[in-house]
Amino acid sequence: MQFEYEYGTDSLGKRNWHEEDDPWKAQNIYKILDKNKIQPNNICEIGYGAGGLLVSLANYYDKNVDFYGYETSEQAFEIAKLREQENIHYYLKDLLKTDAHYDVVMAINVFTHVRDYLGFLSRLRSKGEYKVFHIPLQITFYSVLRSRYFANKEYMRSSLHHFNKDTALGTLQGTGYEIIDYIFTSRSLDLSDPEGKDKLWKFPRKIMHAINPNLAAKLLGGFSLMILAR
Repeated sequence: MQFEYEYGTDSLGKRNWHEEDDPWKAQNIYKILDKNKIQPNNICEIGYGAGGLLVSLANYYDKNVDFYGYETSEQAFEIAKLREQENIHYYLKDLLKTDAHYDVVMAINVFTHVRDYLGFLSRLRSKGEYKVFHIPLQITFYSVLRSRYFANKEYMRSSLHHFNKDTALGTLQGTGYEIIDYIFTSRSLDLSDPEGKDKLWKFPRKIMHAINPNLAAKLLGGFSLMILAR
């Protein structure tokens, strides 16, 4: 199976690597690993895009922790290669076709873009002791009620597969993973939105998330799931 990952594009048709979110994603990855007392010697990312996430995550660890990225896009590799450091390495390879094995393997906003995502997940299992997934939760009560409207939204069309919390966890369990922990993340709550597209939803999401994060994700959307699995 060839690992195929389709990146989104911005309004000008340029490939969008979402680098502005890398420090936020890294903070949440470190949070779930630290919470579960996982102290890796090496961390791997499949589908690293422009490579900024590994650089941001490395800031949380000593220099003796090594970071490795695997990517099949030549354009992504050319950008990421410029960011290599003594303990951060990028490869233009498909991780699933190697015999590599790491303490932690990350697939951050990746398998929703992979056509054969079940095959991808099944093969990824053997590549690391622990796995960290970040999955947008795009199926909500509101999106189902307004399905015709949401079908035309750019962020919905950019993914091949869509999930809610239950289907995301069930997909991982169905492909052989043991769920260790998970946390809800929300870019709209944690980061500023200079264009103000999500401004009206921020306050109700914040209130409902404080009361019941699971219900907030199901009803209002704007959340993702960070999952630690084995």
